[in-house]
Amino acid sequence: MKKWIVLLAAAAAVLMMSACANLNVDQEKLQEMLQNVDQEKLQEIVGKLTENIDISGILQQYMDSQFPTKEETIPEEAVTDPEKMHFHTIREVQEAEEERGQVGHNDKYIVYVTECDDTIYRFVVESSKEISEEIEALDFHDDDYMEKVYATFNDLPIVSEENLLLYAMDEEEMEALVGKTGQELLDAGFESPGYNEDENGQWVGMDFGVLSYRFIMNEDLGDSEVWEAIFKKATVKSVEMDGISGWATDLSVTRGGK
Repeated sequence: MKKWIVLLAAAAAVLMMSACANLNVDQEKLQEMLQNVDQEKLQEIVGKLTENIDISGILQQYMDSQFPTKEETIPEEAVTDPEKMHFHTIREVQEAEEERGQVGHNDKYIVYVTECDDTIYRFVVESSKEISEEIEALDFHDDDYMEKVYATFNDLPIVSEENLLLYAMDEEEMEALVGKTGQELLDAGFESPGYNEDENGQWVGMDFGVLSYRFIMNEDLGDSEVWEAIFKKATVKSVEMDGISGWATDLSVTRGGK
């Protein structure tokens, strides 16, 4: 725990040097001090430098500038007319799906993404601060944790139904990726590469917007310890859609790419 406190203190000091133009401190000397002092002194130094400064406000301002919050809105492609929806509560969805889906939530929306009836859906239920607090108060280690999460919203009305397959790459687009290197895929906006191996051999899964894709490369990728460097230079042999990406519960994400 102490190690993390020290690291956070050092990070805070560095962020302040870049965020506070009016901080009356010789930054070169400050950097030298941070490099040479022992760890027991580091927190004391940072504390003295920041005793009259709203460091939490500075850090929040810095984080907001580096990682602006995306507006949470229901995508235009979504169906919001209840008469045109296939499902009206998450309970109905769960009765029809084969496996439980992904859940994302905040004080405004609960998002549920799942594969059902040969379609990948993203459903939205209106949330509230009370519902979020109820979910956050649940014990993650409880064997029935997810069922208790679902119970907080699965009978509320669905306000948005979205077919995520509308954002899938078509055959022509996937064919155009054959021969590309792993690095070129990353440069094109594919994210979160993960090494996998099954009875059919090696493959790499990557997210592209709300969907994930499975890549088989021409070259041998070694093993789970060394594959990543090899992958960046290896070329695509084949690609197919693989399912739901890790970004699917983020309403600001639809189709991938840069």
